[in-house]
Amino acid sequence: MSIHSFLKIGDKVQVLFDGKWYVTMVERKEGEDEFLVSVPWSRLRMARLDLGSTYAFRSTNPRGLYEFDCLILSRETTDQILLYRVKIVSELRRIQRRRAYRENVMLDVCIANPPDPSAGNAKPVLCWTHTRNVSEFGMLFYSAKRYLVGDELRCRILLNRFGFSEEISDIRAEVVHCELPDAEDPKYKIGVVFSDITTKDKRLLSKFVARCQREDRL
Repeated sequence: MSIHSFLKIGDKVQVLFDGKWYVTMVERKEGEDEFLVSVPWSRLRMARLDLGSTYAFRSTNPRGLYEFDCLILSRETTDQILLYRVKIVSELRRIQRRRAYRENVMLDVCIANPPDPSAGNAKPVLCWTHTRNVSEFGMLFYSAKRYLVGDELRCRILLNRFGFSEEISDIRAEVVHCELPDAEDPKYKIGVVFSDITTKDKRLLSKFVARCQREDRL
């Protein structure tokens, strides 16, 4: 797969800046190996990329998560919007595949949104929702709120189906995908990978998914 066919105008990509992934968007493509992106953001913080420096970029598609390196060529202003012109200087590197079967199952899940001091929230805001699918490596859940790729969340999952009565109380997760609402489903569908989960909890999720598969075959 070539990067030229992999990236499309309007695609969200992430850039690694100061040890954290910031979100940006492909605004325009220039030839085979150059494109313009918007200024990367992470919540309320902007990343100021250095001209002449190379940064790791990454993006997702249905086959998994891919990473590649880009050289920052210039800063440009289009319609009063600051853009970065970048040049791809590496091949695509697949750094994550769908490593496990994801079971379509509805589970209660609690998402702890980070505190938002600007809204007067000193503590995380808890939101109960449910999953669309789950594996030991990640899940897709429904949300009334839109999340950005790279957002970090804390999750609590209730495994209360097929004879299970277990709770995984604290999983750290990173948003890697956000599907917009449509006429059939008015909520966002948020895909996350588990960035910090104990071996015990991962085995429990794997056992639960295996039980779901057996039940599906009955």
